[in-house]
Formats: sequence, C-alpha cells, structure tokens
Amino acid sequence: MRKWVGLLLLTLLSLSMVGCSVHISSASELTPAKPFDATKAKVGDRIGEMKITHVQDIVEDDQGLLTAYIDLKGKTTISGTYTHHTEDSELIGQAISFEPDALSAKKIPQLLQANRAVWFLISNYEETKALFGPPGSTGKMTITIDNYKINFAPIATWDSAKLIKVHQ
Repeated sequence: MRKWVGLLLLTLLSLSMVGCSVHISSASELTPAKPFDATKAKVGDRIGEMKITHVQDIVEDDQGLLTAYIDLKGKTTISGTYTHHTEDSELIGQAISFEPDALSAKKIPQLLQANRAVWFLISNYEETKALFGPPGSTGKMTITIDNYKINFAPIATWDSAKLIKVHQ
C-alpha cells in the first residue's frame, strides 16, 4: 500500500510540474541593475549586485535639470575597454576610464534620468595605474570593482568606482 501511495504522490508531483521550468543560478550569472529613479533612491535599496549606502543632493532645478550623488557598495566583475588618459586629457587629466561591454554594462547602476554612455573613472588611480598600459593606451580587460559612485549633474561629471582586482 505504501508503495502505491508513494507512486501516486510522485505521479501527481510530476504532473504538476509539466510546463514548469527549474532554474539554478550560478555565481557567474548576470545580475542586471535596472535603471532606477534618483528621486526615489534610499539608503539600503539594492540595485543589481550593489546596495545604496549614501544619497546626497537629489535636486531638480526650475528647468527640470537633476543633480544626484549616490554611493553604492557591492563588488561586481565586469569586462570592457580601459583608456589610460594622459595629463593633457581635456576635463579629466591623467586618469583611467573604463567602458563596460554591452553585457557588463547591464551590471552598472544607471539613473532613469541619465541619457549618457555607461563608463566610469577608476577612483584609486595612483594605487592601480601600473596594472594598466602606459598613459595614452587602451585595452580590453576584466576587472572587479566596488564602491561605485554616481555623480550626475547638468555639468561635466562622471561616475567612479574603486578597482579591486584585475583578472588575467
């Protein structure tokens, strides 16, 4: 009798799963960071693999122009292209910018209000510049970042992130 009850339960369970799919995620899978509204951002909100740790100066002026400074914490590994800018680079000077590839860009927090390319500066430039090619060079690379900072204003601003690791 127990055998028949066990078979019946197994059959019912199997039938209930028809048309269902089971998905087991892996650590390397993409966790997308959907664009979010800066005016609704709060400390503790999760944006993809990162969590908002500080929100400052979310202001819209008379003309509807937004200023927003938002700090996020959470390591993420991305691939893309770096540019090691020279001292005479307009606006940013000697720095390293990173533009994620299309898949990795989906992991970078973006504001709904932002209509700009996804890129950022490496905030710990002095400590990490030797890990990149010489000033004036560009190259492809996979990196892990943390401490992402969104700097959004109606003037020339850019986001930044701390480089944690360069992957070989």
